[in-house]
Amino acid sequence: MRDAESAASARFTVVRDAAAVATAPAPLLALLPARPGSRSAHGPPWRSPPAALLPFSATGAGFLLVVEHEETDEAAHDNDVDGVVAAMLELDEALRVILEYAAGRGDTLVVVVADHDTAGMAVAHGDFDDGIAELRWLDDGHLATWVPLFAFGPGAPRFAGVLDNTEIGRRLAELRGSRASHPAS
Repeated sequence: MRDAESAASARFTVVRDAAAVATAPAPLLALLPARPGSRSAHGPPWRSPPAALLPFSATGAGFLLVVEHEETDEAAHDNDVDGVVAAMLELDEALRVILEYAAGRGDTLVVVVADHDTAGMAVAHGDFDDGIAELRWLDDGHLATWVPLFAFGPGAPRFAGVLDNTEIGRRLAELRGSRASHPAS
């Protein structure tokens, strides 16, 4: 990890503190520690993505912001419905801020996708008028089921339909105007 960070520091300002994101010069690579009380060693406090937008708002320069929300995965491994719901509520709030930002600019593409499904939580049955549902889990591991992909903003139609996950980076690079390198098929 340190070798990768050393290589990155030749091209990016590397910060390890969420507060430093707002003042660090671009191009920026934020390698933030796990949130306190996190189930895993992954992911910053979810308040960080909206804060990460602030330095770029005034510059007008383009940027790529990649954020992972690991808490949904970890809670699903534990078959913890309350944990999944809490994580999804955090994700929903962060996406609200990010989508408001993108809509206000008109030149920002937002792509939201999971890297995999975990545990296969499903609604078995319930009284939906009363907001009651019985949930069941298929497993506690990673599954090979399809995951949704949502896109908003210029270029969003490039992410419609069923895509292999390797297409996401390639299409982002194409939209950016650079040619993504990939093996011939």
